[in-house]
Amino acid sequence: MRGCIFVVILSGMLALQCGPHSAPPVSYASGGDLIRDMGDRRKNFQTLRATGRIDLSGRKQHVQGGMYVFTESPRRLRIELLSPIGSSLSVLTADESRFALSDQREGRFFSGPPEPCNIARLIRIELSPEDVVGIVAGEIPLIDTQGIVEWDRDGFYRLTLVRGD
Repeated sequence: MRGCIFVVILSGMLALQCGPHSAPPVSYASGGDLIRDMGDRRKNFQTLRATGRIDLSGRKQHVQGGMYVFTESPRRLRIELLSPIGSSLSVLTADESRFALSDQREGRFFSGPPEPCNIARLIRIELSPEDVVGIVAGEIPLIDTQGIVEWDRDGFYRLTLVRGD
């Protein structure tokens, strides 16, 4: 009897988890409203710490291991790549006026201004420290476009950006 009650309760709990999700009480009339709200949330953001795993295969190298990202809005950034056994492979730091990168794999150290070309030495994409901090915080880069926002029944907003030209 207890087993039957457990199965009924478990089935009821699973049934509540499945199926479509209704839109939250705050809905967005346009993509622009959603983008503005995301920008407003960034204003409340001060620091962020994230950890993750990285598996990057390139033409000349393969990097696997852990990654730590520390940010302080708007421009302070630290990214550390670790080997699978936890030793440091690369450490990038940047703030308003300085950039430094220690690359243990290549035995090199770089320093200079926090320019996108220097940030690209580690992440392979030319982004300013502000852009990296924003992307890590979940901000989307703003482009000149029209946005269409829809609620997806799987439980998230879908923002489609359409360029006007």
